[in-house]
Amino acid sequence: MYPKTLQQLIESFKMLPGVGQKTAERYALTMLESNIEDLNEFASNLMNIKLNIKTCKVCHNLTETEICD
Repeated sequence: MYPKTLQQLIESFKMLPGVGQKTAERYALTMLESNIEDLNEFASNLMNIKLNIKTCKVCHNLTETEICD
């Protein structure tokens, strides 16, 4: 139904909790309509949470440092 690249994005959105086929399609189509700057920022934010967010060694809250404030 959709081109392969769009279908792959839909499948990626479906990995999120509570996101089914229709919602994933809406998300993917919204991304398709977005400008490149917004998409780059979105992609960067996704990568940054994985690279920068850690668990505090003391209280186990989410933080960007070894020990949270």
